[in-house]
Amino acid sequence: MDVKYGINESFTLDMTLIPDFGQVISDNVVNNIVNGTSYEIFGTMAQLLNGGATVSLKKTQTSVNSKVITKYTEAIGMSPGASRILLFLDGDDIGGGLGSSHDNWPDKEDNHGATGTCMNFCDGHAQWVKRSDYLRVVNTSQDGNQKAPD
Repeated sequence: MDVKYGINESFTLDMTLIPDFGQVISDNVVNNIVNGTSYEIFGTMAQLLNGGATVSLKKTQTSVNSKVITKYTEAIGMSPGASRILLFLDGDDIGGGLGSSHDNWPDKEDNHGATGTCMNFCDGHAQWVKRSDYLRVVNTSQDGNQKAPD
């Protein structure tokens, strides 16, 4: 997977993820084990249009740098910028009955457990996000109002 992100007019971040399949011992879904890594890509973000309609907007240098929070009630009017907009995270491995049904919420069934998860942002930095900060980080990034699962 290749990712290219223009940081400014002089700098472009080029990233390539090259998995080492030589290290793969088994398929988590087939062998029904939880240990492993799955990534969820967040290549789009919500954009509120005049009149209240929401569309999915591709993350580009322009869209990321001009994003203003319109729905996340804790940050309305904020411009999060590339350092707060999520690009991908270590997601749940839920195939075949594995993992959690709480869609990436840090809990004991996840790859990293209940303490948090690893996230990568549009400016290229990676960060461990504690469970207590998870909703704030995701809602700021995706301009949403997700709540903790029951």
